[in-house]
Amino acid sequence: AQNAHTPSSHREYFRQRVNPRSLEMYKYGRSGPHPCRENSRWRSFAFTRKDKVMSTGSIRIDWPMEMHNATLEEVVLSSTSYWVWKYDNHTRTILSSQPQWSDGTDDNASGSSIAPGSYKVCGVDEVPGAAFSGTGAEAKRMLYARFKLKDHTSSANQCKHVHGGNPTVNLAPGGTLVSDWSDLVPYARVLQFSSLDADLTSIGYDPTQSSNQAAWVKLFTKADYYHNADGSDTANTATCDALPDPDKADFRSKGWIYSPYYEGYRHPDWDPSSRSHLDETVFALDNNNNFYLHDRRFTPLENTIDAPLSDGGGLQTINSVYKDVNSYDEDDSELTIVDEDGNPRTVSGVSGEEQAIFC
Repeated sequence: AQNAHTPSSHREYFRQRVNPRSLEMYKYGRSGPHPCRENSRWRSFAFTRKDKVMSTGSIRIDWPMEMHNATLEEVVLSSTSYWVWKYDNHTRTILSSQPQWSDGTDDNASGSSIAPGSYKVCGVDEVPGAAFSGTGAEAKRMLYARFKLKDHTSSANQCKHVHGGNPTVNLAPGGTLVSDWSDLVPYARVLQFSSLDADLTSIGYDPTQSSNQAAWVKLFTKADYYHNADGSDTANTATCDALPDPDKADFRSKGWIYSPYYEGYRHPDWDPSSRSHLDETVFALDNNNNFYLHDRRFTPLENTIDAPLSDGGGLQTINSVYKDVNSYDEDDSELTIVDEDGNPRTVSGVSGEEQAIFC
């Protein structure tokens, strides 16, 4: 009876569904999709587990990524104080009241205010704290919607819960228009999806609901927002072109001398300062005045029997870090691909040695 079934591919099933958050290019896949493209993801919570990984320090001494922290800033607008959570100096959300450390109670009567400053992220659940309300909500947040920071202001430098859990993405606290925050979030980086409610599908997982569906993560399903089906521009093309392109994301700032990606050699473009920081955040506003953050995901490159990825993905990474071709160098008859500092990249233009190594 088993032999009567049509054979299926575990590999195909896995590749169609693999969906981890991803910040940059890899040899074997890409990050994205672009915020304006079909199947881009959008989340309603400000921080992710990747923020913790990049904040708490190196797993090994030659960790290839610059460490980043969460920063709390007080901003005064029209004599009113607002509180801005940033990560790598990019705004994640804006609050109307000063965040507090959690004492485990719903009213947080004995919680103390979090001072402005930089904090290492030491715990994150990818669930908004606002998902829990009513009696016992704070206890649930501490289990399922954590946002924990190292309290460097205390002698013990404890990893402490932030009251309310993982903050919700918001750029209009107290009803303040997002355009008033141009210094924090350029208006051009807020996509207006308010007329596209049918094109935003809820795909978040909610363990407290029988339907297992929540609006924590949205899937953008409109195919012709960026370009028309024939490739021509839409009214949104110019705005979309100005947004950070996930296909160009390569945050390599250090490298492993003995990494298999480099086959035992240092990359010629060693430690470029421009790649020490994450791309600027991109937001979306839906029909219910809810804000979302662009949530980049990993998409594997096609690598099948019919369409094999012969170079292992090296060309994909070269395209992400491509800088220049010596097209006007009379001594370079073969137009060798070079880095910004003038060093030749590799012997082959499609070598797998060209690699983004943070994963």
